[in-house]
Parts: sequence; structure tokens; C-alpha cells
Amino acid sequence: MTGSNALVRRYSKALFRLAAEKNILDKISRDLSAFSEALKINPAFHRYLWSPEISRREKEKTVEKLLGDQLSAEFFNFIRILLKNRRQNLFPDMVQEYYRYQDAYFNRIKVRATTAVPLSDEELELIRKRLSEDLKKEVLVQSKVDPAILGGIRIQIDSTVFDASLRGQLARMRSFLIEKPENQNN
Repeated sequence: MTGSNALVRRYSKALFRLAAEKNILDKISRDLSAFSEALKINPAFHRYLWSPEISRREKEKTVEKLLGDQLSAEFFNFIRILLKNRRQNLFPDMVQEYYRYQDAYFNRIKVRATTAVPLSDEELELIRKRLSEDLKKEVLVQSKVDPAILGGIRIQIDSTVFDASLRGQLARMRSFLIEKPENQNN
């Protein structure tokens, strides 16, 4: 594990534990989303917070002025700690790690279903239901359309991919057909 990964986990876990103890998991999730969105839609704000030339106090004042009425005191203190320790560059990874802790806490998992054409609500519900039964977790299905898979479906759960796409089947068939058997003599 790299040092930055350990720091990401440490900060994320601390924020998650605080949110769980105070029973404000939903509020912290909203704060994370609001702050992430502010960074995303305003590159100048992002550059400002990451700038080494601007003091921590100035950054805190700016965050409070721009987002103070939208953020919980707990989350604002978390941002202060990141700024004080000059760890704001880890924020995007911390957000993802926080959501992983939250998903584990609520016994849920995110699944990506990729198809060549959009899935109907009924198909999404069937996928969700089947996977929930198999995994014994609440499944959140994220649907993605990728015409390149030609047909079928590709399911990704964390880093595991179940490929039942037509493109995947054709690739496996191609490999099988061009693979030279070891015992065959030419």
C-alpha cells in the first residue's frame, strides 16, 4: 500500500466513523457531493484550494464564504483539517473511499451493467433483484450503454467482470479457433 493510499483510508475512515457516530451519514454524503461538485464545475476554485501560494486561513475563509451555509460543521472541520495538513489533493480519492465504507456499512454494492442498447426499468430491476439474491447485498445498478459490445451484457462488480456480451463471446471463439493445440504436429 502506498503512503497516499494509507492516508486516503485514514482520513476517509475518520470522516466515516464521525458521521456514523453522530448519525449524519446522509448529511456527510450530501456535503461530499456538494463540495465535489463545486470543485468540478469551478476549476478556478479547485486551483485556488490547491495553490501553495494561498494561506490555509484564506482558503478556509473562502470555503466558508462560498459553501458555509451548505456544509455541516463536521464536514467543514474535515476540510479545515485537510487544508491544515495540506492533504486536499487526496480529496477525490477520499470521496470514493468514504463511499466504499458507507456501502459496506449498509451492506450494499455498486454494479455496472453495460449493454449495447439501453435497458428498460424492468430489465434493470431483474438484474438488481437477481444479483441481490446471489450476493446477499443491496445492489445498486449503474447502467451504461456501449454499442461496441454488440449485444448481451457485461456486469462489473468491483474489479470482477462477467462478460456475456456478443463481442466477448466472439473474442473467446476467435481465441479458441486460432489457438494451436499443443499436441498437434504440422
